[in-house]
Amino acid sequence: MARKQSLVFRLTLYTLAIVALMVVIILIYNYRISRAYILEDARKDAKNLTSLTINQIENILNRVEQIPVEFAYYLDNSHDSRIDLELMISTILERFPLVSGACVAYLPGMYQPDTLYYAPYVYRENEQVKFRNLASADYRYWEKGWFVKPVEENRASWSEPYFDQGGGETIMSTYSVPFYKISDKDSVMAGVVTVDISLDRLQDLISSIKLYKSGYAMLITSAGNIVTHPLIESGRERNLDELPDGAMGSGLKMVFSTIFGQQQGLISMEDYAGKQYRNDWVSFETIPSNEWYVLIFFNERELYYEIRKLTYSLVFIGFVGILLISLLLYLMSRNITRPLVSLVNAAREIGNGNLSASLPLIRTKDEVGQLGNAFRYMQEELEQYMINLENATSEREKIDSEIRIAARIQDEMLPAHMPEGRLNEHIVLSGQVIPARIIGGDLFDYWLHENGNLFFLIGDVSGKGIPAALFMARTISLFRAMISGTSGIEEIVQNMNAELSRNNSDAMFTTLFAGIMDTSAQSLTYCNAGHNPPFLVRSSGEILNLTMIHGTPVGVLEDGEYSASTISLSVGDVLCMYSDGITEAENSKGEFFGEKKLLNTILTCKTGDPDKLRKKVLEEVRHFTSGETQSDDITLFVIAYK
Repeated sequence: MARKQSLVFRLTLYTLAIVALMVVIILIYNYRISRAYILEDARKDAKNLTSLTINQIENILNRVEQIPVEFAYYLDNSHDSRIDLELMISTILERFPLVSGACVAYLPGMYQPDTLYYAPYVYRENEQVKFRNLASADYRYWEKGWFVKPVEENRASWSEPYFDQGGGETIMSTYSVPFYKISDKDSVMAGVVTVDISLDRLQDLISSIKLYKSGYAMLITSAGNIVTHPLIESGRERNLDELPDGAMGSGLKMVFSTIFGQQQGLISMEDYAGKQYRNDWVSFETIPSNEWYVLIFFNERELYYEIRKLTYSLVFIGFVGILLISLLLYLMSRNITRPLVSLVNAAREIGNGNLSASLPLIRTKDEVGQLGNAFRYMQEELEQYMINLENATSEREKIDSEIRIAARIQDEMLPAHMPEGRLNEHIVLSGQVIPARIIGGDLFDYWLHENGNLFFLIGDVSGKGIPAALFMARTISLFRAMISGTSGIEEIVQNMNAELSRNNSDAMFTTLFAGIMDTSAQSLTYCNAGHNPPFLVRSSGEILNLTMIHGTPVGVLEDGEYSASTISLSVGDVLCMYSDGITEAENSKGEFFGEKKLLNTILTCKTGDPDKLRKKVLEEVRHFTSGETQSDDITLFVIAYK
């Protein structure tokens, strides 16, 4: 049997001897002598640069902190009018260019007995000083972190960086100092004095820091909020948790978790964040005023410029040997790669669609010969695969077409366009079905009788896909057919159950909530066949959960019996019906939306408009699931009695 020769073996055999010897000599002579000294110098430079930056930032913050402290001391012992107060705040901005805004924010009722909230705010905008009262429903300063934290802790503090939407309209950090109303008996906290510092100044300072060619600095708060970073767009606050899990995001998170709680130091990123950060170092130190971190990143490979110059002089020593290796590799590779070139050309033809392209005949038994045989086998398999794929695609297109037609038919059976106004002088309604797949099993329907009464139902068919859609269609058809000539909603549901249970070999069923809204009697008669209990929102603000169950889901027991309940209606009452696709909608943590969150959404909406209520609930569900795949059909049907 002929000895099998490996392509890898032949290539490495002639190259490793000379190349390995040259690499060992160069690395030993160059790196091991010089690397340790150069790296130590770089560490010292990084520490010194970090400390210098800390001192610059600390000087800025100390000057800013003194301003509200003095102002708060003045307010503790005086009772200025509103005009004097605004004038004094404006004077702060005129005297201190570092300050981008200042405010005196009072606790409720502490400014004047007839004024609950008051917060005069003076800020810079386009080189102009402007005034604004932050005591508004849109801004709600009493809920802001810069106000709540110093009030609760009863001490001065810096806020996390934030974009002041509705205030200074810029990214900033705020230093807040409590002040008091002092009398002969005691002192009571009256509010806080604040000054804002625009972070553009700090961003310019940090961005100017360079250590070697690619080194850079960043500023980050103790809560993980990034103040400035050269690779992250500025203008809005951003937290480490918001960064994608790419190279930069994962590295920053790991570094921050490592240095958190330490005052200063120098660490190797490779030791904590993995080998992908080999040669990367971080020097860090905290700012005493607010415990923010200044981090300076640099790569030790840039330190070895002088070593490289020495290495270039040594490269010439091995130049003659490299020429010999090049000649040997050229002669050998030309012999080995000739059949590979033919295979490449054939592969291009196959890639362009010519599956019958001719392949070179390779007689060697090494990897090249094995590759030729593999190409030939692949060619045969591709030809057969394309035939099978063409047949499968044709069948799939037929099935997809039938499913789309079925979905369109199903959609046409439901109320396609719910009226956004009144159905008549007493009834306003709105509804929507959002199937989890192309075809769903949820349903709702309504019928306005000539006597002015509204017949309606909402349901959820067991299962999914085409069987559920057909069962849904049958359910709606039976409901519409049985409305006329009946004496009550329980009789309609009972007759529907009898028809759906007959010849139901697949044991499919539908949960139903059906009812009649009698506008003349101002009443609602309803029958719940195993469906989610809806909410009745009274015009008074009271919410009733119609939990009464009147029978099993229709289609289960052919001789099943059903009852009904009646409840009075008042003008302005709203009936909110839904399927379990809403309450069982899951977020990324596996949590359900639930009836409690649905009820809170209805309470928060505070509207008798069914269309607005429907849109609000579905918007909350979409926000809660935040991109997660919809697992069940979602249906919402809202009726208001006017």
